[in-house]
Amino acid sequence: MTDNLDQPSGNALTEISEAMGALTTGVPPAVQKTFWKAAGRIFTGMAEVPASYFEGKAAVIKAKYESEAAEIRAKHEARSNIIRHSGDAAASQFADPALTQRALEYHAADIVRGQKNRENIALIAAKALRETTDAENAQPSIDKEVDNEISDDWMNTFLKDASLKSITEVQELYGRILAGEVKSPGAFSLKTLQVVSTLEQRTAKIFQDFCNSSTDFGRVRIIDLGKHASENGLASYGLSYNNLSDLVDAGLVRAEFSEYTTIAKPTAKMFWSCNFAGRDVALVSIEESAEAEEKLQLKGPSLTQAGTELRRVVPMEPNKIYFEDFSKWLKDRNLRLMIMHPNERGSYNGRPFEI
Repeated sequence: MTDNLDQPSGNALTEISEAMGALTTGVPPAVQKTFWKAAGRIFTGMAEVPASYFEGKAAVIKAKYESEAAEIRAKHEARSNIIRHSGDAAASQFADPALTQRALEYHAADIVRGQKNRENIALIAAKALRETTDAENAQPSIDKEVDNEISDDWMNTFLKDASLKSITEVQELYGRILAGEVKSPGAFSLKTLQVVSTLEQRTAKIFQDFCNSSTDFGRVRIIDLGKHASENGLASYGLSYNNLSDLVDAGLVRAEFSEYTTIAKPTAKMFWSCNFAGRDVALVSIEESAEAEEKLQLKGPSLTQAGTELRRVVPMEPNKIYFEDFSKWLKDRNLRLMIMHPNERGSYNGRPFEI
């Protein structure tokens, strides 16, 4: 993991505006407004942001920001003069005035560090919004409207936690969480923010391994393929009992590893839409004449609400070993995963899902 403290942020507003510039015609105005309101909290501490932000005019934004910053600096300087005299008087009461000065310098550096972290995360969020919008514009059926706003409590918690995150990979996660919350306020709960704030690097890697073999049929889980997770049955996929227990302790996985759900097996006329390791796929029947209403049990460790929410922003790469075993397990049940596309006849064309 790398530290992002040395990344220059003098042109952060310009960079963010440029990142969002291409979205002016692609993102609904409500989403743009929500993003710039969040950016306003990050850069100025204010909830409302001038309309020039929406137009993506970097020069206007930068000039206005610098003007406001100059005014703030003037007020701060006047305030500092008063505080300085008071501080000098206070420092004289201590045996070591130099210690007092070092404490003031420490807190000043801490404030700047926190601001730099927040601005880096805002830039990541802007780029993430652009990326996801480019992908969704190819799917006009997706509803992109935003009916509510990010709550103040959520934003306060997010900014407090984000200020402390200087590791590049962690900032990436926070940026994608902010982008997701901007697009769909309420998508990430306060509980999820709490989980992320205490997530250790090792646990994050285990969670990545879980997501890379996970399937979402309404609840995200690792289908255990008849193996027993509590007996290290999933260890070959990086999910030993101890690793799964770490995810439980972190609040990402439910404690009962043998929970299951039962669905109707697909038939020749029906398939199940699902998501495997971040890929939208369909579970279909290999038997063209399959009509019997058989049941299929999907058993294995499943994610908590916080884990499910975080999976949405984790960049996933399917675990090849698990996928091969999963494909064999499905084939034994006359099933397979397919990529389905609607056709002009009102039905679907499919092709095998491969990695």
